[in-house]
Amino acid sequence: MKISLTLERICSEIKEGKITEAMAIEILISIIEESDDARVRAECINTFEKIKLKSERIFKIIENLLISDEYPLVRSAAAKAIICKHLKKGMNALKWAIRHDTSPILLKTIFDMFDNIDNNYVEPLIKDLSNKINTLASLIGIIPEEARFILDLEALFAKDKNNYKIDADIYEYCKNLTNVKNGEPWLIIINKHIEALNFNYFNWKYIKEYQENINSFSKLKFLDLFLTSIKKLSLNESNFFKIPDSIGLLTTLKRLDLSRNNIKEIPNSIGSLTSLEILNLSHNNISEIPDSLGSLTSLKVLNLSRNNIQKIPESIKNLGSLIELRLNRNNIKLIPDSLKSFLNSLESFIN
Repeated sequence: MKISLTLERICSEIKEGKITEAMAIEILISIIEESDDARVRAECINTFEKIKLKSERIFKIIENLLISDEYPLVRSAAAKAIICKHLKKGMNALKWAIRHDTSPILLKTIFDMFDNIDNNYVEPLIKDLSNKINTLASLIGIIPEEARFILDLEALFAKDKNNYKIDADIYEYCKNLTNVKNGEPWLIIINKHIEALNFNYFNWKYIKEYQENINSFSKLKFLDLFLTSIKKLSLNESNFFKIPDSIGLLTTLKRLDLSRNNIKEIPNSIGSLTSLEILNLSHNNISEIPDSLGSLTSLKVLNLSRNNIQKIPESIKNLGSLIELRLNRNNIKLIPDSLKSFLNSLESFIN
């Protein structure tokens, strides 16, 4: 907290003319060199960009951090800074990082940055990135577009881990693990497309961390109950899971279960899942249904029970294939008259 306040103060005092840019550079560099906290060091790199400090010395320091720092958060901040401020000079360092770095956090950062750059100069780097994502897709057995979503998940799993590497074998194991309540596999892949996903962040994370016990897990009759019991003992149970925007790339997905993930927001990109037939977002902390949900014209079952939803959007009427809607255990006080006819036409509406 004290470091954060110090960085805010540096920004404000430069703007107010109380310290020089040279003084700010020295302070930030000293923090980067002395601190053992990866988040603090990454924040210092981001501060260079905030206060628009740009020099050969800063570039050399950031370039070195990208290539050799042990913390992926620091390397990711360095990659972002180079792409934003030193792209031409940093091409070789970025190319090295793309080809040799195994952290999904860094690779996701570079992917996300390049999504917003329209520059022929970076085409060689984009080609290297494509090769990386193609390799991941091949290992899992899916198309490259859908592998972007997997990369984003892996970046979440890699959080707070310095030497995390993607292990594609876990996705093969998840095909053989099933959800006790509905009997559905955690993952179904058909013709290189993800068609069903029963995803609980904690459960997947636990399996990944104890992969050596995977054969024992697959034999547990009540695996979900076991994992739920473990989760209740976890100190991280209160963490919120943010659905990656890239979930919208799973365009052939038919069944999606994201229940019990402590989700607060549904991304607008979920509206791209036009093949989706079953969507379970129950037992989360969702307060708002995005209008984009109305684009799911193939949806037959929608479970939004046990959330914090207060309002049903008009776009829900666009779900022409919907048969079952569950909205019980929310905070909905009033159903608009304009929706009553549609809701009454459903085979099952539980509010």
